[in-house]
Amino acid sequence: ILTLKKAMTRLGHEGAGVVVIARRKDGYYVSALQGHDGLQLNRQPLGERTVLLQNNDVIVVDKTPMQFFLE
Repeated sequence: ILTLKKAMTRLGHEGAGVVVIARRKDGYYVSALQGHDGLQLNRQPLGERTVLLQNNDVIVVDKTPMQFFLE
């Protein structure tokens, strides 16, 4: 479990895909910084989108799945 305490959290490695999760007033948003091909959200390519995360969304970065949930 990784608690998101900062306004922005980077996940991933250079060359293998990097996403950023940003906390805003209306929720948490995920977007790709690099390596768009290896990034997925709920089994769909993330691409250039910025998406509002919902409880139990699954983010895949470099073949590593991570589930987002709210406390």
